[in-house]
Amino acid sequence: MLNRQNQRGVTLIELLIGIGIFALLMAMAVPTVTQYIQNTYIRTAAESIVSGMQYAKSEALKRNKPVRFQLVNDLSGACNLASNGESWVVSLDDPSGNCAAAMTSLGLDTDPAPRILQRRNAAEGSANADVAASSTPSLGGNNSLLIYNGLGRLAPSNLNRFDRLRITNSTGTCLPTGTMRCLDIIITAGGDGRVCDPSVTNAADSRFC
Repeated sequence: MLNRQNQRGVTLIELLIGIGIFALLMAMAVPTVTQYIQNTYIRTAAESIVSGMQYAKSEALKRNKPVRFQLVNDLSGACNLASNGESWVVSLDDPSGNCAAAMTSLGLDTDPAPRILQRRNAAEGSANADVAASSTPSLGGNNSLLIYNGLGRLAPSNLNRFDRLRITNSTGTCLPTGTMRCLDIIITAGGDGRVCDPSVTNAADSRFC
């Protein structure tokens, strides 16, 4: 038989102290979790863009015809190519003003333009990520487009080509002065994208730009 005198619950004071400690730990963890989430947006955006470029290149090789990867301001029926476009479209024709068109897996010559093969909305997993494309030396145009030829290489006539992308986050400042781990995408001569970290200064580090 249990002795009731040996049974003891938690007092109100102990409960309040426990809640206070838990609240303090949560307050300390929130900034770290928030920073992790915002950095994840940057990483997701970079991986998505590289994936889209790889898809465009593989489709160009498979079809033996030019395939376009382009940054766009949105995926509406009034979209424009933009060097700061956070969404992207892979198509056989210029999708300007028609990014909402139905996608096609075949992309036949008889299909209506822009014959979109794949697209991605920036809101899908990378809502706060900002994109800025550039080209050095300047190739003219708005630096928003990569055109892969039937050999899977960048077409020489691609005057709006970019050779570098900077992925940042509007909620903070990039390292080393801030907390955001911003990323760059370097476009190689073969048209591939290499993700690197512009805050890394050691040239021997694989993350070095």
